[in-house]
Amino acid sequence: MYLVDQNEAQGGGASHDSNGVATVIACKSSVFRAGLRQMLSGSRFLVLDEAFDGRSGLPSPPETMPVLAMVDADCYSATISEIVAQLKAQCPRARIAVLAERFEPASVQQAHSAGANGFLSTSVSAEVLVASLQLLILGETLFPADMVVAMMGSLEHNPKHQPSGQAATGRVQGPNPTSEFSNRELEILRGLRDGAPNKAIARKLDVAEVTVKLHVKALLKKIGAENRTRAAIWASEYLSQNDEDSTS
Repeated sequence: MYLVDQNEAQGGGASHDSNGVATVIACKSSVFRAGLRQMLSGSRFLVLDEAFDGRSGLPSPPETMPVLAMVDADCYSATISEIVAQLKAQCPRARIAVLAERFEPASVQQAHSAGANGFLSTSVSAEVLVASLQLLILGETLFPADMVVAMMGSLEHNPKHQPSGQAATGRVQGPNPTSEFSNRELEILRGLRDGAPNKAIARKLDVAEVTVKLHVKALLKKIGAENRTRAAIWASEYLSQNDEDSTS
């Protein structure tokens, strides 16, 4: 059986969207699956009616169709890395998203080593969930923003593990904010540091979302960050450094 959209799986006979993503949900809870199905309704993520339970075989998708597997980590907390490894073994090209209410660094590391590509909170909105999954399908790797910030905080107190380009104190060597960044750019940097999506930043600053998007694009280029995750790390270190300098 091929991965198909809801209508096909239910006998409707409709052909799948050429841009669709075959989506499998690994979860024991029918309520959780129904909730995800509803959140993804109308998107390109076409949810298979059958769930992956860790024992049954994964249906073979058409070669031209991207594949996404969504794993409920709260359901498989003790065996998450094994579930991820099984999914990856059965479909090596599948992108794997792990969902949980909260993440522990050790479990994230294990699941990532097993093949997981992204870690998403179950508290996000449908819009943020779909946008995050789009990034995963495009090849990005996503980690919880609060975990990234915490990791950078630990590096700050462990100089021997500092990345190149940083001082021994762990502080980012960046430009002076008063001369290099506008107040609006600093506000957006704080939003990136906190892991806020563009829509949330726009609402807080009372500006159009497209304005925030343009600022973010310009900031990524200015600070030399490849993506929002790296920008969040950079902003955390940079803003922390300059907050300390302003109070000293």
